Amino acid sequence: MTYAESVEFIKEEGREEGREEGKEEGREEKLIDMIRIKVDRGKILSRIADELEENAEDIRPIYEAILRLGTKQDTQTIYQALHS
Repeated sequence: MTYAESVEFIKEEGREEGREEGKEEGREEKLIDMIRIKVDRGKILSRIADELEENAEDIRPIYEAILRLGTKQDTQTIYQALHS
């Protein structure tokens, strides 16, 4: 493998990793949005978990962040609060 091919290979690996991270962030933002809507409708954690077919303990951090920040916060603000 030449130097140029090595550099291109490394760049492609970086792009692929970036795409995967973007997909994961998008999935989490969608989950945040769905939970935010359900909290706004007055639903509790166990009911939300059941409706979304998620483990309650897995979504608890999102649920608690939404309760703390309020349902009127945008999804990106909640996401950033979870990852800061």
